[in-house]
Amino acid sequence: MEYHSIIENHNEGYINENERNVHVWCSKLAALRDKTAGEHGLLLFAGFYNHNKVTAEMLYHWVQIIAKETNATFILVAGQDPRIIIKKHSSMRLISYETLIQEGEAKILRKDDRSVVHGHYYIFSPDKSALRLSINILIGASSSGQLKPEKPNKRDSRFKKAIRMRDKRCAITQSPVPFRDRGPDFTSFQAAHIYPFSCLAKKTYQDFLDLENQPIFRLPQLGDGKPNGVLMFSDLHMLFDAYAFGILVDTSGKIPIYKTYCFEKSNMDLVDKYPELKFNDQVEHPMANFFWEQFKLCLLASFAGNGRVFTT
Repeated sequence: MEYHSIIENHNEGYINENERNVHVWCSKLAALRDKTAGEHGLLLFAGFYNHNKVTAEMLYHWVQIIAKETNATFILVAGQDPRIIIKKHSSMRLISYETLIQEGEAKILRKDDRSVVHGHYYIFSPDKSALRLSINILIGASSSGQLKPEKPNKRDSRFKKAIRMRDKRCAITQSPVPFRDRGPDFTSFQAAHIYPFSCLAKKTYQDFLDLENQPIFRLPQLGDGKPNGVLMFSDLHMLFDAYAFGILVDTSGKIPIYKTYCFEKSNMDLVDKYPELKFNDQVEHPMANFFWEQFKLCLLASFAGNGRVFTT
């Protein structure tokens, strides 16, 4: 795991701002000597590009997932760009609810199923006092920011064949594997692990799993088997492994719905073209648990901070 500070230094700034239209800031500023803060102590907590798929309830949940303070209670308040406010009040050490009102907007985001409106949001305590949350950097990194070496899992050579034989098409685009007289042509297709295979044996990542998933992810027949695999075109596999997009599974109905979510504007055409994954109802589907835990890593990699808090 490679750690990058929230805004690495004053010169670098908000490097992927043009890829986002929703920005989440801490209302309590950091000390000026804090290297994780931007200019004047501003702390960018998270951000993403909303393509009318992310609801307010989802955003609250995402913030809670990446927050180091697991039991923190908070509200999100829409307001003016903090950099504009700071220019007017450079000596302030927090952006208060009252200041947002004075600057023209302080609207509490209700935790409902309406799409999040584009703009800037601040994290406050429920009593509207200023609050600073920390991003949940995965425990176990050395002082240099690299993961401490751990014994890797041994890959099962049968994984690729099992995924090929089950799916027989790209689960995202639904393009079937071409068939020739001498057999199927898998040249452009790859069997992808949903949850990164390299993370399965690392305690660092085990601790970040939901409690009910921890024993499941220790079973090699699941982590390196069909429950944790899906067939994709090779270019989509690269984007998936880079946490450019993730899959949220709705299991409330009789048939699971696999919805794709991207976090930056440049990848939104993927969501437009392929809003859902499809699987043959006659075969065993991948486990929703693996999609969910991969999505949580997407939040750390693409949603938290300036979008590059860590890479596996």
